[in-house]
Amino acid sequence: MTAARDNGATVLFRPRQQQSHFGYAESDGTRHDVWFLDGVTAFNQIHAAIPIARPAMPCGGLGSEDPASCP
Repeated sequence: MTAARDNGATVLFRPRQQQSHFGYAESDGTRHDVWFLDGVTAFNQIHAAIPIARPAMPCGGLGSEDPASCP
């Protein structure tokens, strides 16, 4: 989110991919396309995977990078 803000990029949510995305170009023309999971999206993906991967899915600290995902 900081990179998006610092580069004047608009964060978009792509429903088909179920992920947030933004893009920006540096002053030298280098293009960056950034796809990321925010707290809500990560929660939704984990929730969808639980029936499949419950015995093997480690979740300790997962999502702690995003304040929206922490109670």
